[in-house]
Amino acid sequence: MNHKRFLGPLFLIMFMIGADSFLISPLLPTLVRYYHVSTTVSGFLISRLRRSLLSHWSHL
Repeated sequence: MNHKRFLGPLFLIMFMIGADSFLISPLLPTLVRYYHVSTTVSGFLISRLRRSLLSHWSHL
């Protein structure tokens, strides 16, 4: 099995997860104020967004 073939996509996925944490996490207080939801709900919305993006990327 050629492991080098998997390193590029794996790196991109891990980079996007890490970058997502730094870009999306500061938006949680804004989501709370804008949508009038609790912090828990806004965190759930972000985790659902991440899950949907990852499932989309895994099918590419």
